[in-house]
Amino acid sequence: MTSPYICSILLNSAAVLLLAAILLTMVRLIKGPTVFDRILSFDGIGVSMIGLLVITSILWNSSQFLDAILVYCIFGFFGTVAFSYYLHLTYELEDSEEGSIND
Repeated sequence: MTSPYICSILLNSAAVLLLAAILLTMVRLIKGPTVFDRILSFDGIGVSMIGLLVITSILWNSSQFLDAILVYCIFGFFGTVAFSYYLHLTYELEDSEEGSIND
């Protein structure tokens, strides 16, 4: 067996495992008991998609995916931060309303 053949098998196997990870995190996205579980699964899907883009770029021997990878990383990060910040403000507002009712 040659080295490129083994590399191709390993990269294809990694792509299949990442697709399985995406499917499992989609289940967590749907079933997640809390909003925080859904945010984490959304972030996990984003990270797995970035891995798939990297593997596709390597398999196709193309560097044109690098811009898409960087943009996807930035949007994924800022999306997670925005969701977390929104939830933080929402829970902080609920806590302050409960405190004023109990007083």
